[in-house]
Amino acid sequence: MNKSQIYDAGCLYPEKHQVLVDDLYKYAAQAGLSGNEDFIWKSVEPYKLSEIEKLFLQKLDKIPKEKGKYGLLYCEQDSEDIAERLMAITGLLVRNFIDARYMTLQDFLGHFKEHGGVQSKVLCIPNLYVADAPLNKWDTNPFYDALLHHMSEAKLIIGYIESLASMRKDYPAAVCNHFENKFLRIGGR
Repeated sequence: MNKSQIYDAGCLYPEKHQVLVDDLYKYAAQAGLSGNEDFIWKSVEPYKLSEIEKLFLQKLDKIPKEKGKYGLLYCEQDSEDIAERLMAITGLLVRNFIDARYMTLQDFLGHFKEHGGVQSKVLCIPNLYVADAPLNKWDTNPFYDALLHHMSEAKLIIGYIESLASMRKDYPAAVCNHFENKFLRIGGR
């Protein structure tokens, strides 16, 4: 992809984004978008973001302080496009110079165990809870530790939970309560 094609997409501008475009593959790799660099320079318009999503993304820095919320959950939604939607949101944040990263739950937990946390301001996790593939019981406490650590640093998570009711069967109450009380939700009860 040449630079003029990237700029012609209309989301990046040479005067503002030259550094990003010059090192696009490096920034994409840091954001967990290797092989999907186009999410950084393409519009999120095809995903028809809701007003809640737009407001959340516009007020990232204020949400923890003003609302006491540390993330946005897609609950009991059609999961068909959730991975692409979260990659598009990650790309949107990166092009606005917000340290965002797309990663799976297993990568998030592994990174916490190995490095004590993830440095990114915003994590986009497409599989925070999937009923057919919950965490092993012995990983739920480290998962809760990772969530609390991330929250203590005023970092945010945007993720997908297939079913809050099913999650209550597989995860301790503390984890479920954390998601229900500390996250804004789209869908679910």
